[in-house]
Amino acid sequence: MDEASHDDDSAAQKFTEKYTEAVHALLQRTGYKLETSRTCRQYGCPPPDFSGDEPSEDSQVFIGKIPPDMKEDELIPLFENYGEIYGLKIMMDKETSKNRGFAFLWYIQAEDADKAVIELNDHEVRPGQRLLVQKSEINKKLYFGNIHRDKSKEELEEKIRVLFTNVTDVYVQENYKENAQNKAVTPLQLAQIYYHTSSALLSPGA
Repeated sequence: MDEASHDDDSAAQKFTEKYTEAVHALLQRTGYKLETSRTCRQYGCPPPDFSGDEPSEDSQVFIGKIPPDMKEDELIPLFENYGEIYGLKIMMDKETSKNRGFAFLWYIQAEDADKAVIELNDHEVRPGQRLLVQKSEINKKLYFGNIHRDKSKEELEEKIRVLFTNVTDVYVQENYKENAQNKAVTPLQLAQIYYHTSSALLSPGA
């Protein structure tokens, strides 16, 4: 390994150690639990010693345009200024281990979610990087049909994410169409696109 590569590895290790310490300090301060998987980081849900009802849908906030390396240690101190947090889910890219640019946060009180949207939408978290903060609308779907079978889920998802932002999942199923002239069966696919914002936003320049 050359000297430059060694320096890069050392810098990455120091960043990881610093980041781990920051998350640990947050958990020590708040008492919340953090569960992680390849696709999601869940903070709280519920908070410690919580005995009330789960928050209503009006208590949920969608957070978009999150810098790829931003996690709980930066988001929670920002959002807890506007009310008691029930939980936070950051959606992760299982290939890169970085976030996918969006998360969902629940407040215990719905009015606190309203305050956070007013105060934090378009908030600059880093130079030139501003958050998108909106009230969530759950289980929204878009459909694309008549997609030829030779397109894989990965190819479809890649193209869809070029056109739309804030997509949380893409589900593909086969749908067979019969040709009326020769009775041949053409294998087609139907793609369902799930998103959790007020709209599926077209990407800039799409």
